[in-house]
Parts: sequence; C-alpha cells; structure tokens
Amino acid sequence: MDSAGVSTRRLRAARTDDLDELVRINLAAFRAGNAPALGHEAAAQLTLDAARAQWHQFVEHQPVDATVTVAEHSGRLCGFAGAGPTRDDDLDPSVGELYSLYVDPDLWAQGHGTALHDAALDELRHGGFASAALWVLEDNAHAGRFYRARGWAPDRAHRPFMGANSLRLRHVLTREPSTSTPRGTS
Repeated sequence: MDSAGVSTRRLRAARTDDLDELVRINLAAFRAGNAPALGHEAAAQLTLDAARAQWHQFVEHQPVDATVTVAEHSGRLCGFAGAGPTRDDDLDPSVGELYSLYVDPDLWAQGHGTALHDAALDELRHGGFASAALWVLEDNAHAGRFYRARGWAPDRAHRPFMGANSLRLRHVLTREPSTSTPRGTS
C-alpha cells in the first residue's frame, strides 16, 4: 500500500521467473471464467500440468513481436495479458491479437483487467497494428461484457474450443499521433 493506504498496481514485462505465477493465475482465471461454459469432461482437462505445458509451448514458440505484460498488486503478481501479431491466417498483417488476458479471480473488478487490456492494446498500437482480434468463448458472459464495454465487436468468425463455441471479436486501434506506419500498409 502507498502512504495514503491505497493498494498499488504496477505493470511490467513478464520475466521467466514469473512462470509459476503465470500458470497459477492462468489456470484459476480460466476455470473461473470458462469452466461454466465447458462440459464436465472438457473442464477436467484444465490441469496444472496442461497449463504449464501451454506456457512452455508459448515461451518456446513465441511469435516475433509478442509481448506478455503482468500486473502486480501490492507486490504480488495478479494478472497478465499477452499480445502480438495475429495467428489467424484469414487476417492481414495489420491485425494484432490479444492472445490472453487473465486476472486472479480473487482480484476481479478492481481495475487490473482494464489496466492490462489497455497496456496490451498500447503494445499493439506501438507495434504498428491498425486493429486487433481476440477469441472468447461464446458462453463466457463475463468476458463478453468486459470486451464489449471496451469497444470490441464480433466479426462473425467462430471456431470450436474444448467442445464449446468461441467467437472472434475485433477492435479498431485508434492511432495516437505517431510517425509509425501500420503493418501491411505502405
């Protein structure tokens, strides 16, 4: 807490020594937000080992220009957001992607998600992306409300995920006065 008794939040780039906390937060937040939208069998696949394997896969094959930003709350990791070039073949190179945004469920509705969201979009803007995409489970009402309140809208793309339906949301990245040229343009 700061001198006024207010909890502090600090955003920074993720480090390799954050991996265990990233896995813990990823698993807890994924279960809290998505498990209700998944069938029992799919939800049972959400294990610590599976989450750790996904993180190792991401670290080993991280897309060029991808970033992971973490939020610390009162000195403890409380959430993260990953962003970078889109992984969707049907989108052009001017589109970035918000790969993930997870906050410890015990700390939801305290502004950490919004701070991470905004930081990830800033990373995409600074990377020269003109717009962004993300995937969300269609039945995850909490996430749907969060993203729609921040200007995201469905683009009609759907795909299955762990036995549920996910949909792609898109967001136009407003340009800050800059000399950079958006990716995919000349």
